Amino acid sequence: MKPKLTAPGTLGLKLYYGNLLSSFAFNLSLRRYIKSRQQSYIRREGRYKEQIEELQATAERATASRTTSDGSSALQRNGVYALHQKVLASVNGVVETAEMKQKAAEKDAMQTFRARQGTYSYWY
Repeated sequence: MKPKLTAPGTLGLKLYYGNLLSSFAFNLSLRRYIKSRQQSYIRREGRYKEQIEELQATAERATASRTTSDGSSALQRNGVYALHQKVLASVNGVVETAEMKQKAAEKDAMQTFRARQGTYSYWY
């Protein structure tokens, strides 16, 4: 059997155009996929915006119906203010202790500095 003769480069062109068409089909399918995903994202974003608006309206209705004195009296009843005062007192105690220690350390450092200054003064 004799091989069938074709024009030079014909087989290469068929492969090239075949690959080109398959790439075009793949590209087209990717574009469709991206478009459908984008539409689903847009729909989901719209639903989220509606939910946010509903929740904001609910929050506004809840805060508009109560006054600030109602909230502060509830905090006083629960002892939150008393606990807050205790915490502040503890923090102030810690700060005062740290200040006292820092002053003592500065005093010791100055005494050490002056003592060294006195011992090295004969060099000058």
